[in-house]
Amino acid sequence: YAITCLVGLCGNTLVIYVVTRFSKMQTVTNLYILNLAIADELFVIGIPFLMTTSVLGHWPFGSIMCKLYMITTSLNQFTSSLFLTIMSADRYIAVCHPISSPKFRTPMISKLVSLTAWTLSALMIVPVFMYSNTLEDNGLDNCNIFWPESEGLRGEIAFIRYSFALAFGVPVVLIFIFYSLVLHKLKSVGPKSKSKEKKKSRQKVTRMVLTVITVYVFCWLPYWVLQLT
Repeated sequence: YAITCLVGLCGNTLVIYVVTRFSKMQTVTNLYILNLAIADELFVIGIPFLMTTSVLGHWPFGSIMCKLYMITTSLNQFTSSLFLTIMSADRYIAVCHPISSPKFRTPMISKLVSLTAWTLSALMIVPVFMYSNTLEDNGLDNCNIFWPESEGLRGEIAFIRYSFALAFGVPVVLIFIFYSLVLHKLKSVGPKSKSKEKKKSRQKVTRMVLTVITVYVFCWLPYWVLQLT
């Protein structure tokens, strides 16, 4: 936990600083990376609270901090997957529609898309905002999402499935589709050029695609398997 927190905090803070500090770095792709770094930073900031709770065996920070912790953690789940999907869509537009892409790939549009992504993510976690709280058990507080008695287990299961679909299932499918189209496009134009540089470029893109999809699925799949079971 400590190593993850330290590395994540330093890495994401560096990305945020560089992109916001230097105007030349504020490209369309980098603006999406900036938002992804901000989303990850929200999760990293919550790690010390998770560490403390794991050591003590209960939540010692009160109900307000509990709600803030649950909101930021849940927000990270949705925003990170949304921005990875947006980045794959941006890559698809740039590669598969190079002539028309400049109209859609501008800093202003990327800012509007980013704002929309954050707004959608906030709407998706409304149940977390409503029902996350502390509950006393044997004199010790637990921080979690506690559904109304009328909903009970049914509400919890429905929310897990809903979160899985919107924060993992649908994004993974879309990312796979977009990158498959990108690879198909690169292969279709590949034979026309025998340049070694272009061949190396295609290989780099292929490795990048496989790395992005593999890392994303590898990091989140175990979590969702545990949640669904």
